[in-house]
Amino acid sequence: MTESRQPAPLLGLAIGDSLGGPFETKHFSSQELARWDGSFHTWEINELQPERKPGEWTDDTKAALALATSLVEAETYNPVSALARYMEWYDSGDHRGMGKTIKQALQRISQGYHWDQSGILHAEGNGTAMRVAPIGAFYHRNVLTAAHMARIDAGLTHNSIEASEGSAAVAIGVSLLCDGYAKSEVLAPVIAFLNDSKVQEGLIRVKRVLQSNPSPADILNTLIQWGTGAHVVQTIPAAFLCFLGTTSYQDAVALAIHAGGDTDTTAAITGALAGSLYGRAALEGYLGQLEQAQHLIRVEDLLFELAPEVPEDAKP
Repeated sequence: MTESRQPAPLLGLAIGDSLGGPFETKHFSSQELARWDGSFHTWEINELQPERKPGEWTDDTKAALALATSLVEAETYNPVSALARYMEWYDSGDHRGMGKTIKQALQRISQGYHWDQSGILHAEGNGTAMRVAPIGAFYHRNVLTAAHMARIDAGLTHNSIEASEGSAAVAIGVSLLCDGYAKSEVLAPVIAFLNDSKVQEGLIRVKRVLQSNPSPADILNTLIQWGTGAHVVQTIPAAFLCFLGTTSYQDAVALAIHAGGDTDTTAAITGALAGSLYGRAALEGYLGQLEQAQHLIRVEDLLFELAPEVPEDAKP
């Protein structure tokens, strides 16, 4: 990490989430996406919930902020601490589109299940990958620890190899980028550090696509073919391709949103990766409207200030 660049994974995640929220479930060919100008929009989750103002985030950022807060408070990743923050979110009633799987898992916790038995068996949604970027930031000096803790966190709500490896992929990517890796240096170690899974296979496909130096239009067509739904097997390759196939935060997140589907989560993960690389300075133009921007900045700063050093026996 250089002094001239402050990585911004949490801010990048929140901005992508807020930009993508109004278009969640929209088809890539919809008029709403065709007219979108790249700014925050007013939107409604459904007819039963109040209108969201431009710059307000969804459950993606709520979950990531809960996880980040637990890391700062405990000064380590602790599943009990993380669950306490997730439960605080659940009990607040401000669910903002909280996924069914996460609700079921937290209900199990409230019923007395232990944290290593709370995850819903075979759940392969992207609800773990959307929140995990703070682990990558906090453990940016030890990528293998980031991957390990990300897998534990995934298991609190989603008990499946794909959810586990989806979380690990994001945590590894964020960890490497926050540690100063170049964009071109990230994908190979992410693939190498993952266990055999469809998520890993998807990232291998991303590598092949990038070898042809695709245009944004080519990438968009690829995303449409692959799908951009809430299945983590789709979300992770989509987010990495949007990030790796563009040259700015704005372009990466816009591409993720224009692909339609689960736009808030794809853009949130893309935004976390892009924010980690391009840094806080690239996000300044969004901060005036972003919900709780200054609080997110304070928590993000603490993630780096409190980040553990690499143990001497783990150094090269």
